[in-house]
Amino acid sequence: MGEKSAKSFLKELKNTGVYYTPVFLAEKMKEYIDLPNIEEVYDPTCGQGNLFKVFDDNVKKYGQELDPVEMEKCQNTLTNFEGYSGDTLTDDKFAGREFQVVFANPPYSVAWEQFSDPRWDGPGALAPKSKADWTFGLHCLHHTKPDGICILLMFPGILYRGNAEQKIRAWLIENNYVDRVVSMSGVYMKKHMQFSDTSIAPVIIVLKKNRTTTDVVFEDLDIEKSETIDVDRIRQENYTLSVSTYVEKPDDRPQVDIDVLNNVVRQGDLIKIQGMLEREALLSELEMCADNYVQFVDEIDKIIEMHRKKSREMKEIIDTGDEAGLRVFSDAGKDAVHRLVEEKKRVSGIQWLIQPDRN
Repeated sequence: MGEKSAKSFLKELKNTGVYYTPVFLAEKMKEYIDLPNIEEVYDPTCGQGNLFKVFDDNVKKYGQELDPVEMEKCQNTLTNFEGYSGDTLTDDKFAGREFQVVFANPPYSVAWEQFSDPRWDGPGALAPKSKADWTFGLHCLHHTKPDGICILLMFPGILYRGNAEQKIRAWLIENNYVDRVVSMSGVYMKKHMQFSDTSIAPVIIVLKKNRTTTDVVFEDLDIEKSETIDVDRIRQENYTLSVSTYVEKPDDRPQVDIDVLNNVVRQGDLIKIQGMLEREALLSELEMCADNYVQFVDEIDKIIEMHRKKSREMKEIIDTGDEAGLRVFSDAGKDAVHRLVEEKKRVSGIQWLIQPDRN
């Protein structure tokens, strides 16, 4: 299939939910297959067969596709392929069969007519009518052999959306089917795709039926970091599977030396006071009268003397460790801190962030 422009790509995704898998993502998905030998692979929404193309010709390929034209392309271009046209959800051509590798990129958040079926009845909740993502996901898991692996490329909303989808995730976790969740950002996608104006960032989900551990690996491809998370932690997080909940990104913000910053602000305060005094001096010269100037300086002296006394009292309390006195200053400080910070904001264009009191 030829490369699609970003504009047509996004339009088609919005209209149909179909996401044509870039080769680099298919290769990335394949990296998570940890079986010694790959003998067969099944894709229930195979489109033109892009996912199959990362497997050798000797691997038996099975697929189903809603669009008969797309299926015809698969049959004409793929080697060692068995495929059928039809709706995977309502007309499962591979009913009763399980496969060693299930490898799929189902349509994103398309509407479906809800109905009960053994393939997705396990969680006791059906995927929303407007979002069939987990219906396809559970279909794929159903068709996975007990010792096989299911690797899905899906829309990120399925990791955190609530209600029925939360119940489905809880069922998957409590039955120990979720092995790994992998996230990537739009930035990561842009680095690897020929067009750069799409921010679509799917997630990779690895499911297995017979796992030997209850831990789940969460991986962030952007920072090349993964964390192995205990199932109890996932329960505490209400079964969210968002990678950002479990893998912390590094703080790349520049470090700020608070002492240096405070000195800058203080210098700004002194410059401001100096400016006010010079203004009063200039007005006195123009008016040929120094009374207002003297009065202004005297008022500043009173303020300075008051704070000189207060600063000495505070120093004595801190030096002696007087806890009662410290509490008095602390309570007064909380009332004054916002006024202080707002004043500092006006100096030299410095922006301040007030962290809320957590006590």
